[in-house]
Amino acid sequence: MTVTDPGLLKTIIDNPGDDAPRLILADWLEDYGESERAEFIKAQVELATAPECCGKRQPGHKRTCVRCRPFDGLHRRERELLSSWWKWEDRWANHVWRIHSSESRILLGSELPFMELHYRRGFIDEIRCTMFDWFAHGPAIVSQHPVKRVTLTDKEPFLSDGRYYWTRSYYRDYHHRLPDDLYDALVETSGTWRFDTRQAAMDAISTACIHLARSKL
Repeated sequence: MTVTDPGLLKTIIDNPGDDAPRLILADWLEDYGESERAEFIKAQVELATAPECCGKRQPGHKRTCVRCRPFDGLHRRERELLSSWWKWEDRWANHVWRIHSSESRILLGSELPFMELHYRRGFIDEIRCTMFDWFAHGPAIVSQHPVKRVTLTDKEPFLSDGRYYWTRSYYRDYHHRLPDDLYDALVETSGTWRFDTRQAAMDAISTACIHLARSKL
């Protein structure tokens, strides 16, 4: 089981834009024998400062590009360290089958749709999953990670008269219908259930998911 400092972890979750507590926690983890987790945090924090790739994808490009070459080894090490992700997430991921990992993304599940985790700066930053998977694992994840975005892959607002709507329903089969607690969280955090754009509707449901999961801690 991965050890951690609850106070530092709370500081990271409360201040997601600040790298300092992440690096302090990495040093703390290293002192307590969690060297791979510590190295992963430090590697991703450093990679977050790397310049964007020039966009070329030819074989061997990262070894020859002036902009990409300095970070090629760090990218490789990041991928190697990510293969141990399940050791860090033992609180919730023991019963989720690991499928695939590449770059800073992990796909989980035994069948489509997969649960997709994106690590940035050492922690889960974004998640794509079904509503069922979020209800099952969301509270445990947000207790350990400063999650910024959740995309429910089985939910979609419906379009009517040029606006996008979420609705309340005990029946969850329709893509736009939400269970009571998630609908209430949506209205609490956004003040409405109808939106001018699809993006605004998806942003709002993301905020509601994170809010609801944290309320269950």
